[in-house]
Amino acid sequence: MLIFLAIASPAVAQNQPNGQNLAEARAEARDEKDLQAQQEMVHYAAAAFWTSVVTGAIGVLTLLGLGWSLSQTERGFRRTLEAEKAARELDQAGIRAYVHIDEVSMGSTGRPLVVCMNTGSTPAKFFAIGADIKKVAYGNLSKNAVLANYEMKAWPALGGNSQLSVNVNPTRGEEILGEYALQGFGPNECLMIVGRIVYVDIFDRKFETGFAFYNRGTSSKKFSRPVNDLPAFRELTTAEWIRICGDPAFQPQSPGAYPSPRGP
Repeated sequence: MLIFLAIASPAVAQNQPNGQNLAEARAEARDEKDLQAQQEMVHYAAAAFWTSVVTGAIGVLTLLGLGWSLSQTERGFRRTLEAEKAARELDQAGIRAYVHIDEVSMGSTGRPLVVCMNTGSTPAKFFAIGADIKKVAYGNLSKNAVLANYEMKAWPALGGNSQLSVNVNPTRGEEILGEYALQGFGPNECLMIVGRIVYVDIFDRKFETGFAFYNRGTSSKKFSRPVNDLPAFRELTTAEWIRICGDPAFQPQSPGAYPSPRGP
């Protein structure tokens, strides 16, 4: 027995680890754990990075989708408003007042008598007329059919599908009427009246229509129309209305009152 222990003791002593081997083993274990932890951290960091990338991409796509949806909503809303405006304009165009000068003749007072006609189905709330009298060569009629600045005289409402004859006192050319009444004009000369009629419809929209008529001699009191490109039923802005009538609240006044327009 003693002999066996003596023989086995060196072998057992050789297999038992000393303190240095234990420290190295523990260091290797720690290194392995540290490496594993670092690898896990890298893995988690990579997963977090790609998760944030995907989340960001989803956020961008969501914002893009929201922007597109809002733009489509705005575009649809704008189209709806435009459609409603077009429908309203069409409805108003079908019934609003259309006022113009239908014909002109020489009245008993020696002044032009104009027939104002409203071919619309609703009344004009009021209308006003301004005009000039000119002595014009027959070949220059179209060239002289040009609107100017007039003293406007207003009348009360003109009903739908109705007409009214009114005398016009010209802003310029009163002396020409006297000459025409006394002696007439030469064979190639014409008495010409050029002006505008403005009116307000039941929708409080303001319009103007230009007119030009001429007469070649005293034998006939009827006037003819020259070729012209004057406006017809043209809607006026507030600035244009003030420039023509001199007052944004221009209304019919007492007989003989002629408000002076502003502007050139």
